[in-house]
Amino acid sequence: MIDSCNSIILADYKSRREAYVASILANGDGTWTVISRGDLKHLCLSCYDADGKELSFHKTEVGNYGIQNAARLGDGYIVQLWNQFSGDTALLFKMDREGNLTDSFSYEADDCDYYITDMVEFAGQVYLSSYAVPKQRDEGGRHEIASVLDYVFSKGDWEISSEELTPLVRENYTALLLLCDPEGGSPKTFYSVKGSLGESLSVNDSGQLEWHVDSVTSTFFSPATNSFTIGGTCKVFSYTFDAAGNLTEQKDTGDTVPYRR
Repeated sequence: MIDSCNSIILADYKSRREAYVASILANGDGTWTVISRGDLKHLCLSCYDADGKELSFHKTEVGNYGIQNAARLGDGYIVQLWNQFSGDTALLFKMDREGNLTDSFSYEADDCDYYITDMVEFAGQVYLSSYAVPKQRDEGGRHEIASVLDYVFSKGDWEISSEELTPLVRENYTALLLLCDPEGGSPKTFYSVKGSLGESLSVNDSGQLEWHVDSVTSTFFSPATNSFTIGGTCKVFSYTFDAAGNLTEQKDTGDTVPYRR
């Protein structure tokens, strides 16, 4: 039934020439909400019944932003918009059930930039996975690691070992698990891990919140590579929380992922 309903929803959005569907969210009452991007400038919200029949549709002009993530928040929704060229990587919009924008805010600080990577509803609240880097000036498009590159380039010979580079890269990152209050919506820091990047969020089979974090373990400098300047490897750690917000488990998953910036 769910797959059939989703197929109908996807066919319906294509007929309206919407750019793409970002999220399909279950409302808990048999209806589904679709968050989508319309004609490159609109944020769209559609509601469907269990048979895929459209119940409502609303669009709001927001400009040249992509939709990164979306989740239920209280009686409405929270949507992350982003534009890598303007530096908006942690812009959040609140929407009511009808699709009207009710508030917007960014998670930011005077000394850090934040990058939101995932979000999920859990125990009546929304958790955001993210990471922070110190504010720094642009370095040829490598926005996150400008200060690290400044240090390497200042050495003159551009030779740097993993033993010297890896602590610099680790110092540059802090993984953050953020919590959104359903009433106010503005996020606050719930848990942090130094030297790491916050990644995926999910509710596991035991009904607990599972947060995956990439911990930088090795790096190498590659100035001649077009797609990245610093590469490396991260170990993936899992942090599990119960509905009361207590950390119940922290473990090395045994997985590794590449780091490229």
